[in-house]
Amino acid sequence: YNRIRAIKKYFKDAEICEIDGLRLDWDDGWVSLRASSTEQFIRLISESKDKGIAEDRALKIHGLLENLN
Repeated sequence: YNRIRAIKKYFKDAEICEIDGLRLDWDDGWVSLRASSTEQFIRLISESKDKGIAEDRALKIHGLLENLN
């Protein structure tokens, strides 16, 4: 869960909500990160009006999660 919280410092342009994991909101989409309660992985959902933006954000966050310790 610490890795999820650490992500928010990389996205200062997003509106941030930490009620259930981490949600990052922009005018054109959002990303949600949640630790699984039953398995050892993080759920990452990225949506946007533009498929490319959603994919780019998901890939960037995935890379950040893998490199955070």
